[in-house]
Amino acid sequence: MKETKSYELTNPQKSIWYMEEYYKGTAINNICGSLTISEEINFEKFIQAIKIFVKQNKSFSIQLTLEEGTPKQYFSNVKDFNIENIELNSQDDIQKLEEKMVNTPFNTIDSLLFEFKVFKLPNGSGGFVVNCHHLISDACTFALIGNEIAKIYYNLLNNIVEEYDFPTYLDYINSENEYLVSDKFKKDQEYWTNQFLTIPDVASIPASFKNVSNYSANSKRASFVLQKNTVEKIRTYCSKNKISVFNFFMAVYSLYISRVSNLDDIVIGTPILNRTNFKEKSTTGMFISNVPLKISINNNSTFLEHVSKIAKDSLSMLRHQKYPYQFLLENLRKQNSSVPNLYDNLISYQITKANDGSVDLPYRVHWTSPDYISCSMNIHLHDNNDTGDLIMSYDYLVDKYSLDDISATNDRILTIINQILTNEYICLNNIEIVTEKEKNKILFDFNNTNVDYPKDKTIVDLFEEQVEKTPDKIALISNNIKLTYKELNSLSNKLAYKLLDLGITNKSVVGIMVNRSPEMIIGILAILKSGSTYLPIDPEYPKDRIYYMLENSNSQIILVNELSKNYINDNIKKIDISFSTIKELDYKEINLNKKINSNNLI
Repeated sequence: MKETKSYELTNPQKSIWYMEEYYKGTAINNICGSLTISEEINFEKFIQAIKIFVKQNKSFSIQLTLEEGTPKQYFSNVKDFNIENIELNSQDDIQKLEEKMVNTPFNTIDSLLFEFKVFKLPNGSGGFVVNCHHLISDACTFALIGNEIAKIYYNLLNNIVEEYDFPTYLDYINSENEYLVSDKFKKDQEYWTNQFLTIPDVASIPASFKNVSNYSANSKRASFVLQKNTVEKIRTYCSKNKISVFNFFMAVYSLYISRVSNLDDIVIGTPILNRTNFKEKSTTGMFISNVPLKISINNNSTFLEHVSKIAKDSLSMLRHQKYPYQFLLENLRKQNSSVPNLYDNLISYQITKANDGSVDLPYRVHWTSPDYISCSMNIHLHDNNDTGDLIMSYDYLVDKYSLDDISATNDRILTIINQILTNEYICLNNIEIVTEKEKNKILFDFNNTNVDYPKDKTIVDLFEEQVEKTPDKIALISNNIKLTYKELNSLSNKLAYKLLDLGITNKSVVGIMVNRSPEMIIGILAILKSGSTYLPIDPEYPKDRIYYMLENSNSQIILVNELSKNYINDNIKKIDISFSTIKELDYKEINLNKKINSNNLI
């Protein structure tokens, strides 16, 4: 039965609601897990324990309603609810049940936002699977579910009488309303505004083969075990250098993401507990919020300096963690409406133990995520059952990544970790991200001169054949620019026609002075298509060296962009090939079909 009083959603809940609306009809906001007791269960008392827990925790009575289109929450009267009792045969059956439940969307309006199922195994042991909506539950809540139900069940079994008086989520609703009009809120807002006076390009881990321009939210999870002995070495390193294990992994992944995205300034999302006192840590409900951690990588520094800087910045960030990420985005978009989500990768380090050992009951837990995510990749580092191993789980978009991409990423992360543990003062410049297996492939397999190739064809022939085969697949990705094979071919054709119009011949040498960018690839292809030869010139070269190269090669034309065009005086013909300029060229987009062969200078 609905109470008359309704309440605003808290900001953590609002972020979930916005995501729910964006990915409507999916189970993206579900969180599911199981608790298995490895001894014979008294199912009557076990179900009774679940119901006592739910009754005593008001967040489980939260339901949503729409008031003039705005979501509000109210606390319903959950006197009773159905718990299905089923028989399963194995751990695989439990996993299948979790996967089915977690991928079943909830009706979010005027409905309970949780579901319990109790299961029995052939030997009389068993447990429960619970699926909750993130509007009423986060990872910390899930740890409380396991610990508290186990404790209540143990007390019922042993006739221990205990009064259960759990803190209520209503207190958090009220405290957040106070926060939003406090001086603390203003200070937090000032901190985050100053953090993002400059906004880095969105860093992303590249994929090897997926070429969809608009990704769906469909995802899969791949998990790898970091063995206990390596985990202990990491903990020893962190203890010695007074940093957290979270900081260590954030430093490792930030270095990797920086390298593969070719960005020195990046942002990585990370979920923050957002429970600032003991009472909140004992309260079920949605508290967690994602925050954007801005990281600058100085490749001349040591890894220890890098991780120490992250530790310092993380500490500052934690002091201001309560400020809602959505507020930050809204403020940034008031100044620039094109500001995207600040991060594309999220990293969480879950240290909450789902079995706190407070009762003499042998149980273990397992958590399952839905097959949907909002970032390209979410990386979860966790050990919920206190095994000493660390599980490295990657939730990844199936439209973007393959399992091989994820395996390669994890192998490179382990390669970085091993170098750091071998040499704690290693410089970032000296850390390699290429694994030994990849090195051997580059050095030996790729240099195998016995490999056959079409000697009668040019690079232009091979590229244009690929355009015909896969015109709509992504050929080039650079920051926010993505070009299909067809688009890349069209742009390079337009520029090639312009070069021919300027008198370029098969004997010409054309300089190209741009940093690694889409313009560089377009420029090189255009020069090849025109039949001439390209001369790459690094914009960082001294001017005397640049002019010597141009003069010595008899280059009459040089391709430049906005960043490099002022390096060259007007004695040589400059063509601005900035991306926006190439797109506006008034030349044909069809292939030139110019006769070129392997005897040309290039």
